[in-house]
Amino acid sequence: MNNPANHDNRSFLEGRRQFLKCAALAPLALSAANLNPVQAAPGRARKVIFVWLWGGPPQWDMFDPKPDMPSTQRTPFSTIPTRIAGVRFTELLPRLAARNNRFSLIQSNLFGSQHMAWPMSGQEEQTARPLEPNFGSIVAKHLGSRLLPPFVSIMPAGRSTFGAQFTHYPGVGAGKLGPAFDPFYVKCNTLGEVELPGEVRLGEGMTQVRLSDRRALLSQLDATRPGVESSSVRSHTHNFETAYRLINSPEAFTAFDLSREREQLRESYGRSSFGQSLLLGRRLIEAGVPYVQVNWANNADGLEEGSSMGWDNHYHNFDSLMSYQCPQLDRCLSALLDDLQDRGLLESTLVVAMGEMGRTGNINSMGGRDHNAHAFTFWAGGGVRPGRIVAPTNRMGGPTNGWVRASSVGATIAELVGLDTQGRAEMNVLPGAEVVHDLL
Repeated sequence: MNNPANHDNRSFLEGRRQFLKCAALAPLALSAANLNPVQAAPGRARKVIFVWLWGGPPQWDMFDPKPDMPSTQRTPFSTIPTRIAGVRFTELLPRLAARNNRFSLIQSNLFGSQHMAWPMSGQEEQTARPLEPNFGSIVAKHLGSRLLPPFVSIMPAGRSTFGAQFTHYPGVGAGKLGPAFDPFYVKCNTLGEVELPGEVRLGEGMTQVRLSDRRALLSQLDATRPGVESSSVRSHTHNFETAYRLINSPEAFTAFDLSREREQLRESYGRSSFGQSLLLGRRLIEAGVPYVQVNWANNADGLEEGSSMGWDNHYHNFDSLMSYQCPQLDRCLSALLDDLQDRGLLESTLVVAMGEMGRTGNINSMGGRDHNAHAFTFWAGGGVRPGRIVAPTNRMGGPTNGWVRASSVGATIAELVGLDTQGRAEMNVLPGAEVVHDLL
């Protein structure tokens, strides 16, 4: 027998979905701010800038050269001293070498050996679970954001659609935490021009008055039948609210406007998509976004200089590092550290840089290095003890004190923003993960 109450609920939900379909501006492209975050324990870091070096940078030619390796593995680049006694980088990173008293390195991370996004959710490819959330989604749910999206992911402008290739991989989005905590994607080009998704604009025939009317009607529908909507409908509601706040808040759009920065500062970051994206990341965390992910490239392959050049250096590894990759990373990351310190933000802003893998010690026949699960991570600010080498490698590049897994990267980020073991258990994220206490 048909239940009239069930019929009424179905009719209500169907009508509400149809309304949201028309009213919501970007259900797939927007991430909703968490308006009711958990009561956060005071963390050492209040904001996070996470730098995703897609493709797998070769630490042997950068932060961890090994002169005692055989010639078939040893980097051709000279080594230079750093601010920390006994620690040497290659000559490709002179600016970072002069600043390594401000950051620490984990030399023996163990992630995976494929171009996947699992490490960004604290997982390894062999045991990965598709619904585990990205670190940014965890921080977004924990800290929330009043006006701007709580998790912004900045893509380089170039030959890619919003989200680029890797963004459909498990580990990139919010997974089991729900689409309200997915990243909000924007693009940034070499001139520092920021492109928001087209949906975050008033469409043809839509005015702010009409948008406000739709929001009021949506609120009335919410009040009519509370508690009956699906998670999909709730997600649409969150997305509409995010779009509404962005469109109706001049200060929200101001955070995305790099023309307001001093020209000298913009030049210090370099006129590259990566450099300007890091500057945008700094503006966003300053404006209240708790987690910003800056993506090095929209492609993993290391074949073409520019926004499409990742770190996958199977070919001509040393030419690519010398001509483009290391000069960009050295300049841009150094500029970010200087900028954060000059503004008094470094102590409260955690900066983490990593790829999904590392590269082999062996040099292949094409002058490149192949995939390797052995990777490194870069840590600065936000409660991190600077000037340290954690989980160091031996003279031949092997781990001396065991591996630091991707789950520990996530647990350490969470710990630093105030999400402790109990909080992670209540959120049901990063189960069993150990914090890297040597960093703290």
